[in-house]
Amino acid sequence: MDKINLTIPKKSEYMSTIRLTTSALSSLKEFNVDEIEDLKVVISEVCTFFMSNIEKSDEPLNIS
Repeated sequence: MDKINLTIPKKSEYMSTIRLTTSALSSLKEFNVDEIEDLKVVISEVCTFFMSNIEKSDEPLNIS
């Protein structure tokens, strides 16, 4: 399995990038539409939590 890393600034305006990337990668692995939507919700909630609760810094958020 290939490993993909996504590094983004800790800013809420990048959430759409995270969601679109999740959707694209999930469809490559042949998830169905409902599963993709569930994954997008989960990854959005996780990223929002980390963006809100981790010390404010200029370091980007790394997702693997």
